[in-house]
Amino acid sequence: MKNYYIFLSGMRKDLTLVETVIVFSLLTIIVGITYGVLRANQITDQTAHVTLSLYQEAKRISDEITEKLSASSFNHISIQDTNPDEIIFQIPIDVATFTGKPTWGAFWEGAIFSGDYFRYYVENNYLKKEIVDNTLSRVCGPKVIAQYVKDLQIEHPLNTNYLKINITLEKNILFSNRKIEHKTEIKIYPQNQ
Repeated sequence: MKNYYIFLSGMRKDLTLVETVIVFSLLTIIVGITYGVLRANQITDQTAHVTLSLYQEAKRISDEITEKLSASSFNHISIQDTNPDEIIFQIPIDVATFTGKPTWGAFWEGAIFSGDYFRYYVENNYLKKEIVDNTLSRVCGPKVIAQYVKDLQIEHPLNTNYLKINITLEKNILFSNRKIEHKTEIKIYPQNQ
């Protein structure tokens, strides 16, 4: 035990210049690698967060439009072929007791608007909904349905019984010069033919 103590007490306690440079070089490499790993994890986390938020926005759009449009009829749907497109349509809001004939229109927060139309359109990367009359003058709204909407394309393919809606959403990743894009295609089958 005594020999061990003598060995430790005989060690020098200062570092040479070469040893100091080696220690600082190793520390710099370790810090650089750690920063790179943390930065990569941060970008991966942000990418996953942006991708999830775009998916949720696409689902919100799909749920909203599918619910309303599936109740409509091709005779009561008008697609405005602009860039991005917009759609104007009516749904049956009441049925006459004796004739069984539907009354077409729209509704807004519990109020029924006979003869008026739903209008969905994109403005400043927001998908908006409003109620318009037959001259396209606003009756109610607008209300934001979803954000990050880059493009909305709506078509009724020839000889089909469905509408095809293509939605492109886009969002920037924080602290990065990248954008994430999410595309969704929805097929809607209007039930009232």
